[in-house]
Amino acid sequence: MKLTESAANKIKELMNKESDALYLRISIKTGGCSGFTYKLDFQKDKSKYDIEMSLNDIKVIMDPKSEMFLKETTLDYQDGLNTARFVYKNKLASKKCSCGISFAV
Repeated sequence: MKLTESAANKIKELMNKESDALYLRISIKTGGCSGFTYKLDFQKDKSKYDIEMSLNDIKVIMDPKSEMFLKETTLDYQDGLNTARFVYKNKLASKKCSCGISFAV
């Protein structure tokens, strides 16, 4: 798992607004039009089963199942004229939906 500088800067900005957020949780859930969806959330606690890593000075946690699907993923943040969003570049995905939020392996 990697974060681009743009994604890291946006996450730090958002975390500063969440005064009790210590971790960024990156996970996948079953669903979406392609089978799995990405999810980002801020948390103040972690579970004993979570995998913890430091990416661009951000404490990131994920469950073991999500780590298996996300280990070849780069998270980017794009801020354009019409939209601003996080973009997942997952080398393990065999296909993704047009909105970029769901994928299949």
